[in-house]
Amino acid sequence: MNRARSRILPFACLCALSCSAKGPAAPGTKTADGDSGDAEQGCSYTNPQLDLGTGETSFVTLSDGDGIEVINGPQGGQHVLGSLRTQDMSGIATVRFTVQREADLSYVSDQTYRLQLFPEGDCAWSYFGLYGYLGFVAGPDDNADFLYLPAIMGMEVSDEGGRTASAQVRVIPELGPEELPGGDPGGDPGGDPGGSTGP
Repeated sequence: MNRARSRILPFACLCALSCSAKGPAAPGTKTADGDSGDAEQGCSYTNPQLDLGTGETSFVTLSDGDGIEVINGPQGGQHVLGSLRTQDMSGIATVRFTVQREADLSYVSDQTYRLQLFPEGDCAWSYFGLYGYLGFVAGPDDNADFLYLPAIMGMEVSDEGGRTASAQVRVIPELGPEELPGGDPGGDPGGDPGGSTGP
């Protein structure tokens, strides 16, 4: 009886030690200490970077002077889409997304989001399709003067560790062909796509 117990006891101790050992987290999964598995392995956290773009389901690069589509929302307002990519930051972040008129830097849109970013590997993260709400920019009592004029789209990102990064790009807000009155393509939101003055 005592010999049997003496054989079982070391086995039980070994099992307890091996079962309590902390194995590696699966890629992209949240761990108890706040990391996201191997998505953040090798991060130096010394040079946080932010790329600002647009796109609904993927990152679309924006360069200064590019047009950005003003989209009609289901409740009648309009919005633009912003996307971001970060490097050397953690995966949970607060993002301030703004759009300003270039002429006087007045705000047309100013939203703040708390996000779990998508892991891209090698300390890179991304998020697509953030709404920059514009209100009603295509009606008579609104921000119609914002359309087709230079604007500054910007983002400020801060992560759980207090690291920050920011970026801005100069864009031209414009209605897409399907957003114009009658679905007419062209650059005049007033309804004359060709800008003609007579026959």
